[in-house]
Order: sequence, then structure tokens, then C-alpha cells
Amino acid sequence: MENKTTSQGIFINGKAQVIKMFQLLNDSEKEMLITKIRVKNPSLANELLQESYSFEDLNRLSDDNIRSIFQHIDAQILGLALKESSIGLQKRALSLAERSYAERAYETLILDIKDEKIHIERARKKVIDTIMALNKKNLLRI
Repeated sequence: MENKTTSQGIFINGKAQVIKMFQLLNDSEKEMLITKIRVKNPSLANELLQESYSFEDLNRLSDDNIRSIFQHIDAQILGLALKESSIGLQKRALSLAERSYAERAYETLILDIKDEKIHIERARKKVIDTIMALNKKNLLRI
């Protein structure tokens, strides 16, 4: 929640508040709202969708959609993004990947890295941005 005082009064960042509320909705509620918002403001709908999507939501994608991500994300980035995620997501993602890709991702997953948290967040953002770009191009459906 970002509040800014202006000469006219107080500005409340409504978009940030909507994003926080949007994160609390279930999938069907999100989809219904996004559909309605997209009619009036497609860019806002895309932004809400992107901002409300977390890396753990990757587990809700179909196997085919996860496989399509591998073509657009380097294995080391995926391995780094998978650090600190649930074991179930790690196993699922690596089992869906081609063997050499999965091995490269796993090697990165088990490495000790300086400033690991920062790098994990960057890698996760890269994966989410890629998912959103593929969704926008209708190459996968979230």
C-alpha cells in the first residue's frame, strides 16, 4: 500500500491494493474478473494476471505447458528458480524435462550460490515473465 501526499490530498495506490486482493482469489474467480477487466482494459488485465502469478503456480500448469517453458528458459535459470520451491514441484518439473536439460537444471539446483535468495527471485521472475509472454502469444494457457 503506497500512499502519497499531493497538494490535492492523499493518493492511494489502488492498483497495488487490487493486486493484493487478487492474489487471494481462487482460479475461477480470477479468471472471471480477468475476463471482465480485459474487455475494458486489456493492459490492466495482463498486469493483474502477471502480478498475481507466483512461481509455485507453475505446478497448476499442464504437463505440456511446463514442457513448452523448457524451450524458452535456460536449464540453469530453471534450476535456480526451483531452489526453495516445494519438492513436489521440483520433481514434477525435472521429470517432465528432457534428460540433459533436467541434469543441467538439477546441477544448478544443488549448487551453493552466494546471495542465493536474490538470484532465486531473479530466476523466478524470469520464468514468470516467460510464462506471461507465452500466454500473451497464446503458446500456453495459464
